[in-house]
Amino acid sequence: MFINHRYNMKKIILICLATLVITSITSCVGWKEINLSDEPFCKTPIVRAEIKFRIDSANYIIGWTEPEPYDFQPFVDYLCHCRVLQEPIKFAPSTWVKLYDSDNNEYNLGFSKNGGILKKSGGYTYRISELDARKIKELLTKGRNDD
Repeated sequence: MFINHRYNMKKIILICLATLVITSITSCVGWKEINLSDEPFCKTPIVRAEIKFRIDSANYIIGWTEPEPYDFQPFVDYLCHCRVLQEPIKFAPSTWVKLYDSDNNEYNLGFSKNGGILKKSGGYTYRISELDARKIKELLTKGRNDD
């Protein structure tokens, strides 16, 4: 009986280990590194932009600021050279940037509070490197401080 129990334990451990490995592999398959320079807002000349900031109170979202004109060129230049991981993340953006091209097409981009997550209109979300997130946050905040 002791030998049979030992065999069953080894079998259970191997099954758990195999499940863990399969789960790890399948969770990484959804991640895809992307160069944002391939995005439509990077391939077309942007002619104007607006920025909105979320208004929070304690743990509640109260609303959004009115759209403000935004000096987009440094932001777009930097963002379009970022490499990001496409990842299914749910979050509430704290900043929205709306870019317009010469044909008046809109490109809506939402950013997390620290600039480390990007949500594109169409539902795609991307994780941005820590270094790039700091620079993007700086560029987004600069747009607000230039009033």
